[in-house]
Amino acid sequence: MRRHPLGDLVRRSETGCASNRLRGPRRLLPGMSVHATLLERYQTLPPWTQTTLKVLLVVLVGYVVLALVRRYVVGLMARSRHIDATLLGFLRALITSGGWMVLLVVVLGVAGFDVTALIGGLAIGGFILGFALKDTLGNLAAGMMLLFYRPFNVDDEVELNGHFGVVTGLGMALTRIRAADGRIITMPNGSVLGGAIVNHTRHPVRRADVIVGIAYEDDIGTAVKAILDALRADPRVLAEPEPSVWVSALADSSVNLQVRPWVRTPDYWHARADFHGLVKRAVEAAGCTIPFPQRDIHVLQEAA
Repeated sequence: MRRHPLGDLVRRSETGCASNRLRGPRRLLPGMSVHATLLERYQTLPPWTQTTLKVLLVVLVGYVVLALVRRYVVGLMARSRHIDATLLGFLRALITSGGWMVLLVVVLGVAGFDVTALIGGLAIGGFILGFALKDTLGNLAAGMMLLFYRPFNVDDEVELNGHFGVVTGLGMALTRIRAADGRIITMPNGSVLGGAIVNHTRHPVRRADVIVGIAYEDDIGTAVKAILDALRADPRVLAEPEPSVWVSALADSSVNLQVRPWVRTPDYWHARADFHGLVKRAVEAAGCTIPFPQRDIHVLQEAA
């Protein structure tokens, strides 16, 4: 049976197309780039798939940018002498939380949500929440100031709002101190920053003042020399600044002498307690007396 020439031509064309499909993808024409091909394929995808790819791309890029910014800022703050580990951890968490909030708003905008209404709602909600938590936010701000300026550290002996003790904890909202009798006193940072802060251990040396009185009949120079000799014999008394003795008051029954020896801060409390006995023994050894308050009472009788 004789075949038609056109039929053979059609079959050869189909066979050639099939073989081209089996060989692989078509070659790019001159001037056509890979990006153009990817863009064409992306535009053929369903709308929900395109939106999903956009969101994933924004999340990926935002995560990388946030990590780089956080690493740079935290590294910059870590080199500062005014920022310790507590404040550094808080700032790291603050940067991370703020970055993720900004990224969330951007992602919602890419996904097609009304970002303007969302930002307005967040602003109103933040204002209401800030007004309701104004005391807490004030304590947080005060905690940041305390951590930045560092008027005291953990294990320092301080006096805060009339309470004396050793600092056991310094947080973003609360400060804890341990009193001498073992009580734990917790104070909000707002009240701590709002009052006077007395740090007893920040300076490496302290002056352990002692007051002693001698009789008016005693020689002041003899008493002063005896006290200074006794202080210089104590190894805890520093030679510089040198100790001194001053007349502080002419009291009712005695001449009061203020003894001012300087000691290292860790030795302060024990040295100050010992110096009372040391000064008393030195004054008595010099022949002086320590008088006590006394009154002379004269009784007058009227004649009958």
